[in-house]
Amino acid sequence: MSGALLLNNLDFVCLQHARMCRGEITRGTMRDSILKHARWRIRDLLQQGARLKCPKLAATCRFLLRHEPSLWVFLYHEGVEPTNNAAERALRPPVIWRKISFGNDTESGARCTERLLIIAETCGQIGRCIRTFLTEALLAYRQGRQPPRLLPEPAT
Repeated sequence: MSGALLLNNLDFVCLQHARMCRGEITRGTMRDSILKHARWRIRDLLQQGARLKCPKLAATCRFLLRHEPSLWVFLYHEGVEPTNNAAERALRPPVIWRKISFGNDTESGARCTERLLIIAETCGQIGRCIRTFLTEALLAYRQGRQPPRLLPEPAT
């Protein structure tokens, strides 16, 4: 297995996705190009890697092969990214906060922190003011009412 070949194919996938995002090519063209030039090569390289003598590398390749269909969801579903960059960016502030604050001393403190960080991230993603949401939630709690929904009601 050649790591360089794998990286070249992954670079090709990311380049095609970036071209689609810039409007240079359509989703269908991106999908066809990746399916023709990269997907099967990547699978072959992972299969080669799964047979290597290096236990950690072989295990990683086997893991990726088990989940291989999930790697290509972005080809078929708009809004799904081929990388986890958005998730990494969303996790960064809580990780930094935990590092500089030394975390929590109790399980209940950890649950409270988790919930507040989830609310903060969700409010940020949907453009809702966290202060307004928390005020409404606290007022509802004090008045014995249902708390406000963070997300809209699902369509029935």
